[in-house]
Amino acid sequence: MSGLDFPIALRLQDRAVLLVGAGKIATGRLAQLLEAGAKVHVVAPEVSPEIVRLAAEGKVRLSQRGFEPSDCEGAWVIFSATDQPEVTQQVVAEARRRGVLVNAADLPGLCDFYVPSFGRRGPVTVAVSTAGLAPGLSRTLKDRALDAVGPEWGKLARLLGRLRRITPPGPARTKALSAIVDGGAAQLLARGDRPLLWKRIRAVWPRSGIVYLVGAGPGDPGLLTLRGAELLGRADAVVYDRLIHPEILARARKGARLVFVGKEGGGEQTSQDEINAVLIAQARLGRRVVRLKGGDPFVFGRGGEEAIALSEAGIAFEVVPGVSSGIAAPAAAGIPVTHRAVASSVTFATGHRAEDNPNWKHLAGAQTLVLFMAGRKLAEATAALVRQGKSARTPAAIVEAGTWEGQRVIEGTLGEIAELAAAAQVGSPALLVVGEVVRLRAQLTALAQQASARSGAGR
Repeated sequence: MSGLDFPIALRLQDRAVLLVGAGKIATGRLAQLLEAGAKVHVVAPEVSPEIVRLAAEGKVRLSQRGFEPSDCEGAWVIFSATDQPEVTQQVVAEARRRGVLVNAADLPGLCDFYVPSFGRRGPVTVAVSTAGLAPGLSRTLKDRALDAVGPEWGKLARLLGRLRRITPPGPARTKALSAIVDGGAAQLLARGDRPLLWKRIRAVWPRSGIVYLVGAGPGDPGLLTLRGAELLGRADAVVYDRLIHPEILARARKGARLVFVGKEGGGEQTSQDEINAVLIAQARLGRRVVRLKGGDPFVFGRGGEEAIALSEAGIAFEVVPGVSSGIAAPAAAGIPVTHRAVASSVTFATGHRAEDNPNWKHLAGAQTLVLFMAGRKLAEATAALVRQGKSARTPAAIVEAGTWEGQRVIEGTLGEIAELAAAAQVGSPALLVVGEVVRLRAQLTALAQQASARSGAGR
């Protein structure tokens, strides 16, 4: 008994394909190959104006001449669609010599594979093959089969693909997919009843993980929100940054997986794409994941990028705001970022990276400016502000490790603060506060010390 054909679907996106011939069959095959995203090299002495146009637009590579053996160089698959048998024999022989699969139109005995008659409904492909014996019969059977597959089946295929991406493989996923298909999902899509469709999906789909984007606050463990502490106590995995206090990490559930993805300027880096991949992978394992970020996740924390990546991957997420260091660190240093009759507005910015490209002219006009991650770029930032019209005598302060045990505050003027910070060897994290509100620090700090002393005396 002769072996039966083994049907497969080839992924030709960006693959090099050689097409010899430019007649009616070759032109039809070219359209299919381009639809599949192949990089097609057409070789033929005579070509249609349509192929010439495609070549002029850079959509195909065209060699308007006879076939040469060197044309096969680099080809991933080869199609011979010429009406000259001797040329086809030469193409097939050269393909076999190089170990490249070849298809010879209308000559099934020379083919390594056959192209079935097929039609599409979105990502769903209906294909029928008769092993090259009866192409007309293939087309008839394909048309009949395609009539039974409406556009709703293409929509269902995309939906099932998204569901597969958010859940790890296994018997539970396989069973759920079958239940969705057998439960009339295509029919519900056809009549537009998505609420009922999702109700049925939720009833059968295995529970997937979720990611909580949690703001850990500026550093002091006492400034972690109640919601953040609750989620840490229930987490299966905690993905955390460098600036997370050890006492906050200690709140994680016993046995939780701790994954460090910290970044530090000039040191070892974890790229944002890598962090996104970690979050998605952990959630797809069905875990409750806490993404622990310093400050607030949506204030210079790239939490928005992570939320978008999770959404595109079909992963459920929740954003838990945190106390931003832009407010908390100045407050801990005795500097209110707004104060009646001094500053009615505050501007937050970061000049840490070249791609942030701050609008220094705009920032120079701020009543109170809080510049995040100011350490290594401090001299450049203060010079830019002065250059754009901010007085060099404007009060300024650097708050290093705000709310942490080792908090330090360096005061001065805008013109001298960078030099003072360098002399004090200010490290990271640090932020710059510029504005008249800095003058209030001495008064408020003294009042706070007096209140503390009175409180201690009364105990």
